[in-house]
Amino acid sequence: MKGKKTLAALVLMLAVLVTVTAVINTTNTPKEPETQHETREIAALVNGQPIYIQEIEKELATIPQQQRLNLTNFQVLDFLIEKKLLIQQADKAGIKAAQQDVDALYRTYANPYTFNLEQTEALIAQQNLTEEEFVQRLQEQAKINKLLDKKTSQFSISNGEVRQMYELNYRNKNITFEKAEPQIVSFLIKKKRENIKQDYINQLKLHAKIVPFIEQTSS
Repeated sequence: MKGKKTLAALVLMLAVLVTVTAVINTTNTPKEPETQHETREIAALVNGQPIYIQEIEKELATIPQQQRLNLTNFQVLDFLIEKKLLIQQADKAGIKAAQQDVDALYRTYANPYTFNLEQTEALIAQQNLTEEEFVQRLQEQAKINKLLDKKTSQFSISNGEVRQMYELNYRNKNITFEKAEPQIVSFLIKKKRENIKQDYINQLKLHAKIVPFIEQTSS
């Protein structure tokens, strides 16, 4: 009887020992290294959304070398901030980029008057863009265009404005008012839309929460 109790106690001790050893081994087993996520330096926060330094570098790479020399990182960042604000507003308004809008932009990308596939492909290559990056840019621009079309559609041009421009720029060139009028109206439409667009962007920037992390003098 005593021998059986001793044997049972020994079995119990061994079981406890195995359990403890398993726990120790589990605790001390080195964990698999976590996947290393690439850390990207933030250039600015726009309403909580980041713009990365990498995006500035990518934007600069799309610009011809000669023009690139005259730009600073801060100037490119300002452009990207405006773009981010406009996309945010387009998303808020539920504006989508339809395939036909993207196709229309693609067809006029290299030349606004005639479509030339070779010219377009060459321009994309010069800008160091992949096909996916190029399509994404077109989608973003299509959304922005739709937003700005809505914001800049309400304005008027008076006959007095047309007459004033004619007197200042056309009369002394011996051009009749009737001949000059279409050009003047077209110019005034473009100018007014551009002014409305810039005022709208300025208001967005004024009311946005923008936190830059690079200096204005950086290049």
